[in-house]
Amino acid sequence: MVRDEGIQVSGEQVTSREIYLFSQQRGHTITDGKAEFNENIYLLFEGLEGFSVVDGQVLLGLSMVVNDADGNVILDEADLFGESGFNYSDVHSQVSSHFILTGSEVANPVSCTVRIWDKRSSAWISASTEIEIN
Repeated sequence: MVRDEGIQVSGEQVTSREIYLFSQQRGHTITDGKAEFNENIYLLFEGLEGFSVVDGQVLLGLSMVVNDADGNVILDEADLFGESGFNYSDVHSQVSSHFILTGSEVANPVSCTVRIWDKRSSAWISASTEIEIN
């Protein structure tokens, strides 16, 4: 896998093995920062460590914000996980969020920020990237 230098990662107390964009339609990683309309685009986090684990479970939040270059908010989800707990080994294996841009016009580039945080501590990780949609 080729690391995408266009993904900026920040966080506190949480590390990851890999963070990358993936196209479901093409079946491979997106390393050139380009995607198509109606393409299911995933931002995947693998090997996450640093969350509080209680009885093998973690309690996390996940937010996702997608904006175009003109500042228009395309998607703004405050917490896609809600109050559900997750098995730590599943979270360590992979956490993902995804979006699909429909239509035929958008002000490029589109920015995407995903933040995952621990609801039991101050630990968090965030990844941001820009994608050109054609």
